[in-house]
Amino acid sequence: MGFVHKRTTSSPDPELITKPAACRRGGFGRRQLDRGIENGFVPVYQIGGWPRVRWSEVLRWIELQRLPVSNHARARVEERLAHESRAGVS
Repeated sequence: MGFVHKRTTSSPDPELITKPAACRRGGFGRRQLDRGIENGFVPVYQIGGWPRVRWSEVLRWIELQRLPVSNHARARVEERLAHESRAGVS
């Protein structure tokens, strides 16, 4: 099953949800979440017989997947902002 934490915490986000619920909420597949768990990015909490994840930790893992903006995209945004500035668009 991957990396399992068995601990108690008084984290500001106590919301523990099932892995399928996290996948539905995040819009990704179960295999993707399982890879995040196996690589140690998303801890799993065993509650009864059901493995659960903390939603805030899933969100943090999602942020780690963010790709940098390409130079081409950055140039297009700067070009658009300059055009809007000249045209007086706010």
